[in-house]
Amino acid sequence: MLQTVLEQFLLDCPGVPGVVVYGIAGDGPGSGLAAGIADPRTGRRLTPDATFRLASNTKTFAAATALRLTEAGRLPLDAPIAGYLPDELVGRLLVIDGTSHGHEVTVRHLLTHCSGVPSLDDPGFITRLIAEPDHIWTPWEKVEASLLGPPTGLPGDVVIYSDTGYVLLALVLERASGMPLAALYRDMLGFDALRLRTVYLEKLEPVPPGNGPRLRHQIDGVDVSDIDATCDLWGGGGLVCDARDLAGFWRALFGGRVFDRPETLGEMCVTRAEPSTGRQLGMGVFRGGIAAGDAWWHTGAWGSFAVHHPGTKVTVAGAMTEGRNVDRSARMRLYERLLEEFG
Repeated sequence: MLQTVLEQFLLDCPGVPGVVVYGIAGDGPGSGLAAGIADPRTGRRLTPDATFRLASNTKTFAAATALRLTEAGRLPLDAPIAGYLPDELVGRLLVIDGTSHGHEVTVRHLLTHCSGVPSLDDPGFITRLIAEPDHIWTPWEKVEASLLGPPTGLPGDVVIYSDTGYVLLALVLERASGMPLAALYRDMLGFDALRLRTVYLEKLEPVPPGNGPRLRHQIDGVDVSDIDATCDLWGGGGLVCDARDLAGFWRALFGGRVFDRPETLGEMCVTRAEPSTGRQLGMGVFRGGIAAGDAWWHTGAWGSFAVHHPGTKVTVAGAMTEGRNVDRSARMRLYERLLEEFG
């Protein structure tokens, strides 16, 4: 039946070449499956061990890392980011009517998408990436590019999803910990203890031995797999893994195996509504729109997704080989059907 669900999704979304999924029900073992094509250029079939770029699903890992540092007393959530970033940059983050509000932005504001810092214009940014696939991006360059747009509001007054906020968060994490981002994720989140064997930060770490084949990512039918990974590296993206490890991390997160204290997960899951989408935004997690609003979830621009239903304790994660040309209602139906079938 699960295979039928995936195949029906591909029929409903003919622009999507393939989809891979791993699901875990309750405390039992998980299982993975795939349907369709991993590489439209060669016709290579998609297999359950495929690895893929997480894109914005990396934000869940980044937020959890920040909260682990908070538990360790190394990163107060309400600390101004000015204590970790160059003063000149902070002063230009939020200039409204000639007055800078950058020094009012806190770590919590970045985590909860209410800093007011604008994000990069997504369609324009994707167009540039396709035109310049070999361009190597620095985090500072991504921040500078986002500052070309107007602030979305004062810190704490607005809730608007901001990729740039998580780029800034990554810079704060490195400064607060004194560790490079890749090592910080691995150490603070306990990848080895959680048996997450395929996860790595692209460009900054080697591919783990034995990793499955990479699927080819598309945006509106254009192959974007070879765009330099630095475009999506700093806090807002950059991790690669397979569906099993993405589901495994989410299961560990909501199963109480990532944080030292249960109340930390509660802090992560405090949400505010994003008016433009209706999503409830927490720290690296969304709520609303799936399973009558009872599920936690996140997606990534290259097609990845992760969903957890606390009532049934079902976790599903995976990726579609098309990141944008996907009917939203069909995508949401897929998530709900997967929760049902794995339950």
